[in-house]
Amino acid sequence: MMPDHDLLNEVDALSAHTLARRGDLALFLALARTAEILQSLDDLGFHAKVVHRTASIVKRLGPEGQGVTQVRAEFSRSLEMVRSLMTGLLPALPKSEADRIRREYLSMTQESLSNLMELCSDLRWYKNWLIDNKSTGRTA
Repeated sequence: MMPDHDLLNEVDALSAHTLARRGDLALFLALARTAEILQSLDDLGFHAKVVHRTASIVKRLGPEGQGVTQVRAEFSRSLEMVRSLMTGLLPALPKSEADRIRREYLSMTQESLSNLMELCSDLRWYKNWLIDNKSTGRTA
């Protein structure tokens, strides 16, 4: 298992240094490793990648595009799964950090949704790193 900062640096490099929520990505990486809940983080990365992909498709299709209703439904399902998985990780955090994560990412505000979308983008880079390194046997 590689040190957290090495993993974060590799994910950041893979993203071409575009991580918007690097600190919180680091928090979730460290949390998942310490609490031995890597599968939850893998699931979070998967659903975050779906959120990012479907948001891009909705934007490309436009409000009246063919199939946009189904894509929006998939986006909503995956976004709820991301929120649920994040909520499931919160008990492993100190109360002050958990409260901050709830405020920044899980509250029902436009700012919170924007923050969550940025974190989803970062988490998809983590998922891409996992996929890229699966064949070499390297793990987070």
